[in-house]
Amino acid sequence: MSDACLECALLLGKYEAATFEQAKIHNALDRAQHLNDPISARRLKLEAYDITARRRSSLDAYEQHQDAAHRFAGVMGEGSRTHAL
Repeated sequence: MSDACLECALLLGKYEAATFEQAKIHNALDRAQHLNDPISARRLKLEAYDITARRRSSLDAYEQHQDAAHRFAGVMGEGSRTHAL
């Protein structure tokens, strides 16, 4: 991630937010399953599928931006292309 790239920071922030949301949903799902609450478990499974897709989409957008905007940064002397993930 380029230290001065606002787009990198925004895309990475979306990915991190989705990661935390995913953990929260999975914890709630574990609890619903432990409590034998099938209605809550079903709803949380659907939410887990949704947040997993959003998390993957966020990561894809970040990686596409890295490839498009920072691919030649190391060659041009502007810093190296790195992934924070």
